[in-house]
Amino acid sequence: MKRIYIISIVVLVSLHVNGQGLYLKFGGGYAVPMGSQSLMEPTETTQIAGNSTVVTTETTSVKGSYGAGVVINGAVGFKFSPFIGLDLNLFYQLGKEYNGKSSTQSGSASATIDQTKKSTGYFAAPTMMFMAGTENVRPYAVVGVITGFVKLTDESNLLITGTRDIPISATLVEETKGNMAFGFRGGIGVDVNINSTLSLYAEGIFNSISYYPEESEIVKATSDGDNVLDGLTVSAKKTKYVDEVSVITIDGSETSDPEEPSEELRKPLPLSSLSLSVGLKIKLGSD
Repeated sequence: MKRIYIISIVVLVSLHVNGQGLYLKFGGGYAVPMGSQSLMEPTETTQIAGNSTVVTTETTSVKGSYGAGVVINGAVGFKFSPFIGLDLNLFYQLGKEYNGKSSTQSGSASATIDQTKKSTGYFAAPTMMFMAGTENVRPYAVVGVITGFVKLTDESNLLITGTRDIPISATLVEETKGNMAFGFRGGIGVDVNINSTLSLYAEGIFNSISYYPEESEIVKATSDGDNVLDGLTVSAKKTKYVDEVSVITIDGSETSDPEEPSEELRKPLPLSSLSLSVGLKIKLGSD
């Protein structure tokens, strides 16, 4: 993938010598989730004690994709002819927030957990453009690859009431990151000329992305406002995602080292999306 970037940059820079067909694009938009999966499963539990103890639990699913959210993008490109071009797209994504609330009620005591998940990411995508239409209005199609770095933030806030005079609160923030996301993208768009150097563009792009994070780490832990992060073991704070997990137990107790990260099987996070963007195209050479 690194070679693709280098080749794209070399081609664009070398073509800049002549300046013909070179352009810059700046824009932004919003991406909606595609290929949604369950991101969290909030539960609501109620316990009623009487002649018999009755416990009712309701579980829901919050579905989505971490590829959804606000997109800010830019690109440098070159038109080899009126019909074929090359774009090198760079963009930042501020992911959509997903929220879930779990609760447990037993008599006068209750506990609630408010959970929020969101992502941020930096991406690059070299794509080929295939254009048609007239000089002033030109529809086009794009196809290429996409890769980038993603960070997922998972925040949980716990509140317990009814067990003592003062409520009990706790906060936990975990970040998941590492490795590069990779996928393919394609879509359609249209250029509308304003004058010889400026045009407006609008495009819809589908991104099909696979992402297997490398690790996660608890970066914030508080109890009643006090920092308790330093009191957690490395095993409790950090998790590495691997292809195989081995567990050894002696007399029913695990022998894992508390000063080493815990291990979990690697699994993909959903990142696919359909983005709708508009922006401005600046022509640096002849069209």
